Amino acid sequence: MKQTTTIFLVFFSLLIILFISCGDAQSCKPRGKLRGQKPPPGVCVNDPDCCKVGKFYETYTCSPVTKQRQK
Repeated sequence: MKQTTTIFLVFFSLLIILFISCGDAQSCKPRGKLRGQKPPPGVCVNDPDCCKVGKFYETYTCSPVTKQRQK
């Protein structure tokens, strides 16, 4: 019984350490801003805050890379 408890505690401790160490890897940091442009027809249906012309939108290091024609 003691051996099972010890194995469980070691496994649980390693799992906790893994979650703590991976927490920072998932964080996003501000990278810059993009100015909103008129979206293509049908893209922002029923969304009043979707891509307002002239509004600046924050981009992050975890955001997907934008292509030149998307800017």
